[in-house]
Amino acid sequence: MFIDFNNAKKNSVVIDCFLSLLLTLTFFVLPINSNAQVIDDSTNDFIYNPFVENKDFPYPTDRIYLSSVSSIILRPTTFQGIHFKDYTLHPERSNLSIFANKNHVPIAFYGTASKQAPLVFFFPGLGANASTPSSLYMAELIRKKGYNVIVMSSTMSWQFAIAASTTGSPGYGPQDAKDMYQLMKLAYRDFLKSYNATPSKIYLIGQSLGASDASFAFNENLIQKNFLIEKLILINPAFNPEQSLLKLDELLLYGQNYSEEHKRALQDYSMGLINDLISKKVEDHNIPSLLLSIKLSEKQIAWLIGMRFRDSLSDLILASQSINNLGIIKTPLTMRNISTAKKEASKLSFKDYYQFIVLKNSTLVDYMNKNSNTIEPITTEEFEKSINDTSDLYTLFTHWSSNDSLFNSKFQWAIYENQNDFLWNDEIKKLLLENKKQNSHSKIYPMGGHLGTLWVPEFQKNLFDFLAL
Repeated sequence: MFIDFNNAKKNSVVIDCFLSLLLTLTFFVLPINSNAQVIDDSTNDFIYNPFVENKDFPYPTDRIYLSSVSSIILRPTTFQGIHFKDYTLHPERSNLSIFANKNHVPIAFYGTASKQAPLVFFFPGLGANASTPSSLYMAELIRKKGYNVIVMSSTMSWQFAIAASTTGSPGYGPQDAKDMYQLMKLAYRDFLKSYNATPSKIYLIGQSLGASDASFAFNENLIQKNFLIEKLILINPAFNPEQSLLKLDELLLYGQNYSEEHKRALQDYSMGLINDLISKKVEDHNIPSLLLSIKLSEKQIAWLIGMRFRDSLSDLILASQSINNLGIIKTPLTMRNISTAKKEASKLSFKDYYQFIVLKNSTLVDYMNKNSNTIEPITTEEFEKSINDTSDLYTLFTHWSSNDSLFNSKFQWAIYENQNDFLWNDEIKKLLLENKKQNSHSKIYPMGGHLGTLWVPEFQKNLFDFLAL
């Protein structure tokens, strides 16, 4: 049964939605008529990207991290019409001490008046779930154009780790895709039944790490063939997930010389502005003025972005270790010790998570050995190289490009990227140049940082022109 947002105030999905919004506001709020003290950073720390060339692009700022903030403050104009359902592939994980009875992951549904309208599976970025406001912003945008929408949750969210991940330590795209694909089949079945729908076409759209989720889900569909997917759209993709995660670690280095007092002041400053943002109606047309009114430097914003992702990582680490305790967290994983355990987990980086948790998971090792071409168990070096090679989107797309039957079908793909994205990867440009015929609708915008063009009319027009083909 679907859950009506308006009548489900006690449901955990609704609570998660508001907690997500509160977390967003805690770290990224706008100084509009606020009495909060502006923190001074006297260093000249604006960080520019050499790929920015076209200064005529209609964007209010060329600051990378300030641009990236715009995607985080996006939220839907209304929560009406959204329906949620919780799913689990692992009912046996209901008794995890810290996460007792939380072994479910939310999926959001937006139906249209047309039962035959195309269906879009939307995949949000790292750590986000289906109830994250920025995910619902994109879903609402797509629905307003006449499409049905199913919003998945990130494979790198603690909810996905507990409810869906086979390994319990998501982070390897091909394996995570098998779990995600199972959720997609369940969600699709429920969508058809609840909306009495017969969608004419199916598209996948993913942003940031969600672009990787969408790509590997599409690849899994080439094997299982449950859906006829005609379009794959990647928005600011994390082309090499491992490199992208390491970049998120680097963001915290911008605050390495900040004192604890300075860090607290930054967060207090943000907290003091929460009411200002809540009282304002954030719409696409007023985002430029909101962005330009932010009184934080690039270093400060970069550090806050890094802190936001590190916070979501600590939840993921606690979830993974509750399922398969590798002894990474020394604090007993009990409700009594949750604050101490969370503090310990927050000291671990994405690199730590990848090296000491993802790569050490016995389930993943067994999976790689099973799919190896050798009789003998693969060595540690072979294992890590295989993981890195098979997680890379450039390798995946190159494999697809040799599939003549795939590109002779109705299948089309497009990439929308910003040249000053702090997760920019040169392989993106290389891929587009090598596959001009298959991606003629791809666009690389000169500005916008990471996901900072979602609200820009030019991007929205390009996206929906491509969907309408």
